[in-house]
Amino acid sequence: MKKVNKTRFAKRALEDFSRTMIELLSKKPFENIMVSEICEISNYPRATFYNYFEDKYDLLNYCWDCFGEKIDFQNDYDYMDTDEKMYDLFNSLYDFFEKNIEILRRITKQNNPNGEFMQIFKIYMKNQINIKIKGCSCIEKKKVPHEMLLEHYSNTVVLVLEWGFLKENILSKEDAKIYLKYLLEGGI
Repeated sequence: MKKVNKTRFAKRALEDFSRTMIELLSKKPFENIMVSEICEISNYPRATFYNYFEDKYDLLNYCWDCFGEKIDFQNDYDYMDTDEKMYDLFNSLYDFFEKNIEILRRITKQNNPNGEFMQIFKIYMKNQINIKIKGCSCIEKKKVPHEMLLEHYSNTVVLVLEWGFLKENILSKEDAKIYLKYLLEGGI
């Protein structure tokens, strides 16, 4: 998103654009959504859209940021052991996904699991997980490179969430935690 002064008008426009994007995602694939359509439904000229966003991808990332702000992370992760941090982080993400299951299911019904939307979503989630655990000194104690371990943790959390929510498998929180623990602790 472009750097903007968040006036009352700007806040309203950003909210309208993001609401429209989510609405359209639940009706059609991301690849078929056009900026002109977003502007028409939101009732703003294209120039207003481009005052805030570079393109529809930029708007989608803004939507993820808005969702991300609603995730209730339970603890201060700086003082937790890596594994403890991952399970606590997973609990917060699972609760958020469960709370928003209806909109997620509507969106995933319209968007191919291998399409642009899902790829952008996975990248966003992995980046957010990495941000939460990146500074953990306990990661440094592991015998694998820091970046590789971060990627392993974020890929595993996203895999379990994707399996349980985005691929429409029924997965209780307890089962999801068992799968996560099994995968993170090398039970394969």
